[in-house]
This record gives sequence, C-alpha cells and structure tokens, in this order.
Amino acid sequence: MNLLFWRRSRLRAFADGIQPELRAVATPEPTDELLHRILMSRQAGTRVILPLRVDERGRPWRRVSAAIAMAVVLLLVVLPARRRVRDIGEDATSPSSFLGQMAFAQPADGAPRLPGVRLERASAIRPMRLEYTRRVRDTSGRARELVISLTVEAGNADVDGEGTPTWRIISQDRHVVAGQERLKHETLYVAQADLRLLRRAIHVSPYRRFQRINIGQRFQDDSITGRMTTDGPSIGAGRGIARQLRPELTPYLSDAFAPVFLMAASLSPSWKGSATLVGWAVIPRDVYVPLEMRVVGEDRIRVPAGEFDCWRIAIRLWGRQVDYWARKSDGLGIRVYDESDKATAGTRETVLRSVR
Repeated sequence: MNLLFWRRSRLRAFADGIQPELRAVATPEPTDELLHRILMSRQAGTRVILPLRVDERGRPWRRVSAAIAMAVVLLLVVLPARRRVRDIGEDATSPSSFLGQMAFAQPADGAPRLPGVRLERASAIRPMRLEYTRRVRDTSGRARELVISLTVEAGNADVDGEGTPTWRIISQDRHVVAGQERLKHETLYVAQADLRLLRRAIHVSPYRRFQRINIGQRFQDDSITGRMTTDGPSIGAGRGIARQLRPELTPYLSDAFAPVFLMAASLSPSWKGSATLVGWAVIPRDVYVPLEMRVVGEDRIRVPAGEFDCWRIAIRLWGRQVDYWARKSDGLGIRVYDESDKATAGTRETVLRSVR
C-alpha cells in the first residue's frame, strides 16, 4: 500500500511538472478542414483515447502506472479543454438584442423572400443621444427594468484605411442571462454615405466565469474577420473569426444600429423589406439572421420620451414576430414589444426614454 501511495505522489509531482508545457500547447484554429477531419473520424467510429489492446507484457504495476498517468494527463488536458469549449465555444453567442432576447441561429441557405431594404435616406442619420428602458416581465409576473443608452457621433474618418467618413455608434445595454446581470458595450463604425458596416467591438462583463469577453470584428466586401478573447482569466490569443457574408442578404446591421437603422428608409403604409442582423460570428450558428419587415399599421403611442405618431412594423426573426414602432417623422425606433414566447419566458418591452 505504501508503494502505491509513493507512486501516486510521484505521478502528482510529474503532473505538476508538466503543467506549463501542457498549457503552452497551441490550440488549433477552428478551420473547416479540422471540422471535416473530426466529423469523418466520428463517422468512422475511431474516437479512441486509449489503445484497445496492449501488446507489451510487463508487470501489472507498470500497466496500472501507465493508466494512472494517462488519466492524469486526460484530467489536465481534456477536461479543462472541454470546459473552455463549454464556456466560450458553444455559449459564445450574442447574449441579447434590441429586437429580441434569444441567441442567434443562422438559418438554412435560401434567398430572402422580401427585397433588401433600400437605404436611400442615409443622410437622415444625425448625431444624437438616446436612452431606452427595457422592461422584462417573467411568467410569474415579476418585472425588471434595465437601461439601454445609445450615442451616434462623427467617427474616425480613417477607420477603414481609406479615409471614409463614418458614424460611430456606441451602445451600453444591461441584460440578465441565467440570473447573471451583464453589461454589454458595443462600438460600431458605419460609412456615412451608405451605412455599410466597417468595424465593431463588443465587450460583455461578466460573461459566465470570465470577468469579460471581447469580440473584435472587421467587415470587408463579403467577409467578416476578427478575434474573440477573454479577461479574468485570459485564454491567451483567443479564437479567430473568419466568416463569409452572403451578398444577397444585404444590407447588414448590428444590434447597436437597430434603433436608428430605419431612419434611412422611406417608410410608407405599403412598405416592406429585409435586412440581416450580424451576430458575434465566433461559432457557425451565430453569424447572422435575416429579418423580414412590413408596415402593418399606424398608431399614436405614448412613451417616457413623449407621444408620437408611428408606423407599426411586424418584424420576423428567429421564427417569431416582434412588434416595432418607428416614428413617422424620421423613422427612429420608439418601442419594441415581444410576447412571442410569453408562456415560457414572459414578455419584453423596450421604450424610448429620452432623445437629445
């Protein structure tokens, strides 16, 4: 028995000694080739961690020691890796949206059923400061109010390296995920002339077991590139982003841009169109989701910022409908109401509190 404890102690010392080397092992980039290899190996049934048969014949304690050593390595490498995948892989999706509360789910390929929104009034976008109140009521009737702030200002004219005049849109959004209150800060640059996306930075804190998660994105032609990193603890170089954006799904917009996006469209009683909301793009199912929008009525509504004549717009996304009110005078988003998942998640309403 003492001999066994001695050997376990030696194994612990060995495991402690190799931890720096194990942590320094480079994590492969999530390329399509790597995914194909993994899927093919699973289909072939070759997911083998330990050999099925050991030809070497040695004393029993050697085989036991080898198994224990392998178990130690698996505990040090495989389990933390699986935990990292769970924390920043499968869950690395956009946590909230001005237009809805679900994580994005990229749909199957197919042409949009409505023509893309024509942004023929791009010059209508102007500097402003907005505040919204989000009211979330769960199925028990308990309510919570959170604040969203949005600033539109002249941005860096050289953000794309070509001296393009830009708008810088800064959004701060408090929301609750699985009982954890999070603050999302997004900075977005769009071209003033046509409102195409140029660059985007997102910081969410806290994010699961991390103090903060960071998403940096750059848009060019039909692609989106960037990187995800974390703070407290850091995951080092992080995870690369390289996704394709389908040209036929333009125009693209981000969550921070949603409240002012329709200011650039010419709304009318018969207006309809489509656009595409961009996600974090860290994982394949969170790259984008198309929106279908139709004017379905006219209402005069009262919110904390005042009373306004509005177009009522039905927006379909994630397979559900959200009601959206845009001010007739300029297309600014005034109210969003979502009760499509009322039975299981309650209701969600966002209203304009102030505009300057």
